[in-house]
Amino acid sequence: MKKLSSILFVLVLTAISCFGQIRFEADFESGAIGEVTQLDSTTFVMMKGDTVSLHSFVVKGSYDPKNPIDTALAPSPRWFYFRMTGVKDKLIYLNFEDTDPLRPLYSYDNVTWERLAPCEAAFRKVSKRFERDTVYLAYYQPYTYTYMENRIAQWASHDWVSVDTIGHSFENRPIYLMHITDEGIAPGEKKKLWVHARQHPSESPASWLADGFISALVADTPEGAELRRKIDAYIIPITNPDGVANGLSRSNITGVNQEINFARSEDSTVVEVRAIKKVISDLSKERPFDVALNLHSQVANHASYWLHRAKGTSKDFLRRELVLADLTASLNDYICPEDMQFSNLAARYPEGWFWELGGEKTLAVTFETSYTCYSKNFNGPWLDSLNLRDFGRRLLMATAESMNISLPGRAIVLPPAKASAKWEAVSMEELTYMGDIAWKAVKPNAKIKYQAESLESGEYEVYMYISAPNDEKQCKGERGWKLIDRYIQKQNGPWKYNYKSAEEGDVAGALLLVKTK
Repeated sequence: MKKLSSILFVLVLTAISCFGQIRFEADFESGAIGEVTQLDSTTFVMMKGDTVSLHSFVVKGSYDPKNPIDTALAPSPRWFYFRMTGVKDKLIYLNFEDTDPLRPLYSYDNVTWERLAPCEAAFRKVSKRFERDTVYLAYYQPYTYTYMENRIAQWASHDWVSVDTIGHSFENRPIYLMHITDEGIAPGEKKKLWVHARQHPSESPASWLADGFISALVADTPEGAELRRKIDAYIIPITNPDGVANGLSRSNITGVNQEINFARSEDSTVVEVRAIKKVISDLSKERPFDVALNLHSQVANHASYWLHRAKGTSKDFLRRELVLADLTASLNDYICPEDMQFSNLAARYPEGWFWELGGEKTLAVTFETSYTCYSKNFNGPWLDSLNLRDFGRRLLMATAESMNISLPGRAIVLPPAKASAKWEAVSMEELTYMGDIAWKAVKPNAKIKYQAESLESGEYEVYMYISAPNDEKQCKGERGWKLIDRYIQKQNGPWKYNYKSAEEGDVAGALLLVKTK
């Protein structure tokens, strides 16, 4: 049953500072600012008839509460989101002392946001002449708890979306769980997917990414319908409601970093994490999740996965992680294979807890968006909410591809289960591959036949998954989908395709057929 709990949001006054006619305020949802100190104020002539006043300030961050559990962790002051008034036609210089913005965003209406130009911002500094009296400035474009509730209401208008409250935060805000699937298909016939975002409140890019991911999954389109026929998805858009609502950086309102709270004793586990662990445990009793995505954002100038080394997991787990990373980076301007990051599995994180719950059955990984640049085009536009939503759709497509899911106009064809003596099975100890098998040519000009039961007529681009070393130390170079051919299917029906190796050692991997006409 669909249900959305209405709540009365109480605005928390974070800071108000006045300097003559210029005011700094953060008395609104997700607002945050620390102490503001005026350094100087002067007037100078820009050109004849244009006299401008310059006002310079030091802006300190608003610190999270002290962590009562992980006491060695220093509170974070990263997030800021405040309003300045009285600034029209004044040159405002801001020096951020203990937070680390590179190029923050600003808005005159708190709806439409723009990134400051390179000439207006540098690391921890902003210098801009504003055109209107009131301006909002934020580390990144906010994605508030209230905005999330409005989006959930829109998504829940579809019959294939249900929304439940799995618990409440410390300040009694609902923690919403979305269930998105085609209920007409038996659960056992679908892949099972878990997604959650915003353990760290300041990481609003992760919410814009999740927004695009969810929007593509709920879309009333042939692609959306097929995704729901093949995926049973459970998604928590915001796991830290109090932190987001109160404009915190990395903790919840009690000061606890929820991301590392998963291995604590019951009395040291915060209510939000208890609710998340319980629902995952309950949903996993019948069968585990196939994939679990933990969406975050990072200061680094690139998006990446945090993948887990084979030591502590398994070689097959690493292979599947690398395949997901390869597919996410394929046909995608926003991320590169060489930007992936690796760590050892730790129980205090959600992924470590998933491992303890079901071992390698669930491919649980953290995905990090960036606050700043694309990976493949540093001279191009920087990440904003629109292309993050597009990125979210691509992340959904890659996740589906990693589970060998075909969609309208995008058919996955796995290698045959058997091949001639001119081919030998690829060892996962050596290389990555999709599905259960891939084949390595023993000699050149070896042929192997692919086939599919049915393919719609049309023109197709044929891509092959390029195997790469199954080794976290070599996550670079040519990986993922590579265009190898173009093909015309003259009529609807069976599809057959012969691939011939160019040389000994060539790998015949999974194919992706993308319809172009």
